[in-house]
Amino acid sequence: LAMRCHDNGILGASFFFSRDSIDRDNPKLLFSTIAADLGREFRARETISAAIEKDQSIVMASLARQFEPFFLEPCKAYPTDKPVVIVIDALDEGFDDSLLRILKVEVPKLPRNCRIVLTTRDMSTLSSLFRSSHVVVYHIHISET
Repeated sequence: LAMRCHDNGILGASFFFSRDSIDRDNPKLLFSTIAADLGREFRARETISAAIEKDQSIVMASLARQFEPFFLEPCKAYPTDKPVVIVIDALDEGFDDSLLRILKVEVPKLPRNCRIVLTTRDMSTLSSLFRSSHVVVYHIHISET
């Protein structure tokens, strides 16, 4: 999916959680990685650079402090005439309660052209968390053979 979005010029960012990687088994690097990807768009890069210049500690700050300067504001800097897709894969392999709260409370503030695609194993806590008017949840069962 991320490759298809990239090929179509709509991939804003991607992050792939993995229990097998010390840097990818928790959300600590999620927003800084997304910021790096979003920074490919010139106006987003300016927004991110200005946030770091204003507060250099933001790079090591909590997810809650990083969301606005590394995710929300760069997304707002993207042109609104095309979709921007952010893919977050294998959420179940690295989420924590603070990330889930941010996704539920802060993500609805994103511009209308921004779409987040989350993949995860079937986890009832995540499904119930995302039941709201701004979230579409699809359950796709992929059998392992």
